[in-house]
Amino acid sequence: MVSDQWAKAIPDIAAAKMTGVFGKLKNTTDKPITIVSGTNSVSSLTELHETVMMDGSMKMRPVAGGFTIEPGQTREFKPGSDHVMVMQMTKPLKVGDEVTLTLKTKEGQTIEFTAIARAFTGANETYVSHTM
Repeated sequence: MVSDQWAKAIPDIAAAKMTGVFGKLKNTTDKPITIVSGTNSVSSLTELHETVMMDGSMKMRPVAGGFTIEPGQTREFKPGSDHVMVMQMTKPLKVGDEVTLTLKTKEGQTIEFTAIARAFTGANETYVSHTM
């Protein structure tokens, strides 16, 4: 079950071609689920990210192995922490626009939801690209 979902509005892709999607994902099953990948409706690349302290500042990077959510537990995706990244955007995502995400689990399930873009100016992070 997904709740409180939203995406950071990116009104000018000349400045940034990526955005974060946030919300709460509750595992309502009786077994652990592991989110391993995803797709979205506004770009061709979706990544699962974590935020870590590196070289004295907070940096985002792809997470190895995905996010596991135990039965009955909720994982919160939020700015400055774990989140879903929409990468290589080709058009702006303005306040009020929608982005549909489909998350895929290691167990073969899909979780689809829509997030509304809203203005957000917090969480000053840098993206670190590397292969895991």
